[in-house]
Amino acid sequence: MEKWLKTAKKIDTIEVEICFLLRNAFEEEKVEPLPSLATPRDVLSMVRTSEIESNVDELARYYANVVYWARHHNLPFNRIRSYFWMRLWLWNSEEEVSVGFPWYDTLCEMERFFDALETQEDGEVYNDIDQGWEFVAYKAKDDLVLLERDSENPDDSESQVLIRVSHEMLLQKVRPLRERAKRIIEQLTHAVGHDCWTRYTEWPELQSDTLPPFNVPFTAKKRSWWQKLWWPR
Repeated sequence: MEKWLKTAKKIDTIEVEICFLLRNAFEEEKVEPLPSLATPRDVLSMVRTSEIESNVDELARYYANVVYWARHHNLPFNRIRSYFWMRLWLWNSEEEVSVGFPWYDTLCEMERFFDALETQEDGEVYNDIDQGWEFVAYKAKDDLVLLERDSENPDDSESQVLIRVSHEMLLQKVRPLRERAKRIIEQLTHAVGHDCWTRYTEWPELQSDTLPPFNVPFTAKKRSWWQKLWWPR
């Protein structure tokens, strides 16, 4: 750890976001259309909480279509679970550094890291290893040293990220992000009828002869939007 503290690259700021992963089509029994989001976003295959927070209805319609096609093809929820996955990212574009959490698919997994950041004690505050990926967060006075590397090849400097950032700066970005993500998930849950994002979940078996238990999203006001929610085309 002493070596990490000495060699970690100090950067002034780092961005942190939770993203909802998107697909162009429903690709299970057969390829079915999924609606494209009109919301402007930097990466077409995902949408950040900050990008979608003012237009959650649009994201709800996307997920409603996923469930519709799953019911249409009589698929179990396990077959469509990955359509609801999210991702946590930390990055600084100018410094060309990023930290990903490739096995964190739900909010509760991300919140383990967020909770650990609230500590005021120096030392290792977080450590996780999963399928060849390793991440460590170490508090050193006012800073956090973040290490991401290949756990099966830990000495490979080419594949590792080792940075030092302000602890308080990261906390000030994580706290509103957590609240924003929870608000969005609450609205999505209300629209789709089940929370598929907070933690790994099971759903009653999807029946092709039963329409999904959709509710009118909080911000939906027009009947025409409700009709679009029910029907993919």
